[in-house]
Amino acid sequence: MANNFGVTGIDNVGAAVVDHWAKLEAQARLWFPVWQELANYIQPRKANIIFERLPGQIQTQYMFDSSAPHALELLAASMQGSITPGSQRWLNLRIKGVDYGADVGIEVWLEQCADRIYDAIRNSNFSSESHEVYQDLALFGTALMYEEEKEPEVDGSFGGLRFSTIHPGYFAIDEDADGYVNMVFRRFKMSARAMAAEFGESKISQAVRGQLAKAGTEMYWIIQAVYPRKDPSMIAGPGTYKSMPYVSYWAEEGSKNLLREGGYRDFPYMCPRWSKTTGEIYGRGPGYTALPDVKTLNKAVELKLRAWAKAIDPPIKVRDEGVVGAVRLTPAGLTHVRDMDAVQVLDLGGHFDVADLEEEKIRQAIARIFFADQLQMQEGPQMTAYEVQVRYELMQRILGPTLGRLEVEFLDRLVQRTFWILYRRGVLPEMPANLIQKVKEQGDGKFKLQIHYEGPLAKAQRFQESIAVQRFFQITLPVMEAHPEAADIVNIDEVMKLHALSVGIPARVMNTQAQIEKIRQARADAQQQQAMAQNAESMGKAAPMVAALAQANKAGIAVSPVGSPAAQGPIANKAA
Repeated sequence: MANNFGVTGIDNVGAAVVDHWAKLEAQARLWFPVWQELANYIQPRKANIIFERLPGQIQTQYMFDSSAPHALELLAASMQGSITPGSQRWLNLRIKGVDYGADVGIEVWLEQCADRIYDAIRNSNFSSESHEVYQDLALFGTALMYEEEKEPEVDGSFGGLRFSTIHPGYFAIDEDADGYVNMVFRRFKMSARAMAAEFGESKISQAVRGQLAKAGTEMYWIIQAVYPRKDPSMIAGPGTYKSMPYVSYWAEEGSKNLLREGGYRDFPYMCPRWSKTTGEIYGRGPGYTALPDVKTLNKAVELKLRAWAKAIDPPIKVRDEGVVGAVRLTPAGLTHVRDMDAVQVLDLGGHFDVADLEEEKIRQAIARIFFADQLQMQEGPQMTAYEVQVRYELMQRILGPTLGRLEVEFLDRLVQRTFWILYRRGVLPEMPANLIQKVKEQGDGKFKLQIHYEGPLAKAQRFQESIAVQRFFQITLPVMEAHPEAADIVNIDEVMKLHALSVGIPARVMNTQAQIEKIRQARADAQQQQAMAQNAESMGKAAPMVAALAQANKAGIAVSPVGSPAAQGPIANKAA
């Protein structure tokens, strides 16, 4: 098998992987200078993109002000708390393309699946790693997270999930025709001992194997490649994992030695971008917009600190030959002068008030770029529920466009992969037989999940619809009172469901459509029985009168309503 690198045969996959990494990294390196600068001034702990810092080395030599790092932390924390909070389930599941109507069993199964997916994610390290994703997304505009299944427990049961956020500068990506990332190459270091334990001593190169006789702590670069097996430009060997739709290879970068062949049933990487420019693969975030102001602010603070030092310990001017010996600036120092004006403080005439004013303006501009002024809770008494809702509505307007891209490129892939991992491991409940039958009837036996997000930000989006319905009723209520038939235009069931979802009532506590119809049928039956009972009671009270009328008619007595002449005649004659 030949590929576009001129390498033939599965034995040369390692060389193909390393060569392709070099090509993709060359494209990524175009972004390295700006990423390095962004990290230098806003996130110093990630400032090892172009060059690698030693462990423990100082990282804040470029920073003189912490406004930008604080604003970035606030934005990342706000996104995590409003999109994927750890304190509440933020996803619901539906099945796309399958009409299962009001089937209670399927609804219950989907609820149970959503609960177990959320529990598996919450019990992993997702919370800490997702915070890194949100930070990278806002700073660099591109983030990358890897999801894998941990080793099974001793009894063979599901061991949990593990997430890793890949550092910018250590990965390269490519897109498919639809603009979605479907190829990831990443680069990381492992010691010789770790490589032997992970891949087996027989798989590592001779150079690495030679280090095992020593300390085994020498570090080596490893490349992992994951891409679609059907990609015509890449090599895919006929190994054990040939049924997997995604190929995975590990190779030593230096020796181009193939370490492992693997595969994935689902793409294991999530690569969200904040926003994209046409023709570019990597994204751009608020950090790009804030960088000029951040650099200006840091320089202004640096200059002010220098002026501050001069104001506290000002320079002096000395008249030539006006001092006998040296000028002594220590406390109680004695300086001999020939003239009392020979030594004087040099007044530089700095204006700290002007510097403070301009710095504050720049800080406010940086806060606005990172949305800190809108996202930060105001000082003062505890916020009411309405004020909290308004805050989430504001966040929805701010992060609305980004949220759509996040759901497609990050959350959808995360939930889809987690679902199938848990399904294959038997963690999810057994699929209902009627669902299997419906899937077979309506398609090819496969189904796609449709994910509905229930985080505070998603709820804020739906709350706008709820407010619109409320306003509709306020406006049209006088019309409905005058013309009751006008209310027929509104589906009351859908209105109540919309209100319930917008305020966050869990779907599991709401009745299904089948249950609603059963309740309404029971109510209608009860009303019908009550009406029949009332009719029977009325007939029972009228029975003596009916019997009397029948008897009178039989005797030939004319009976008329009381008070009429016909009724009074016979009685009057009998009395006479």
